[in-house]
Amino acid sequence: MRSPGLVFFFIPAFILLAIAGPGTLLASDTQIIVNNATDAACSTTATPACYGTIQGAIDYANSVITNNTGTTVTYSILVEPGTYSETITLKPGVSIVQGRETARTILNNSGTAPVVTASNLSTAVSFRNFSFINTSTGIVVSSSSSVINITNNVFYGTIG
Repeated sequence: MRSPGLVFFFIPAFILLAIAGPGTLLASDTQIIVNNATDAACSTTATPACYGTIQGAIDYANSVITNNTGTTVTYSILVEPGTYSETITLKPGVSIVQGRETARTILNNSGTAPVVTASNLSTAVSFRNFSFINTSTGIVVSSSSSVINITNNVFYGTIG
């Protein structure tokens, strides 16, 4: 004869796994906000963490992944509207870098270096929703063994 207690235990557990979906319990995605405006709520200790530069957020995510090799956490970086004058190197541990609004999230680089470099990446990453201005090279992808999705970006006012 079966114990009714076991049935009541396994049914809720099965429903929980069905709702969560396969893989959900094994990996998670943590969001980081980037806001270059003077915002008192923007701090690295806030939830979600907030950085003043895109590269600062990428470097933080990469350091967590590098120092915790057994982790399954990845990071998505949401960049608030504003003008960001920096060069960006994509690194492992970041699954998405996206601007909140394409028209108002601007990457400005008056130099000759590429604004975004994706080199030697072995994990998929998406880079989307940015406007590039004043640059001769917007995005360079090289020697990456994974998919690099570059979507919904606008390039205008380029030099060279």
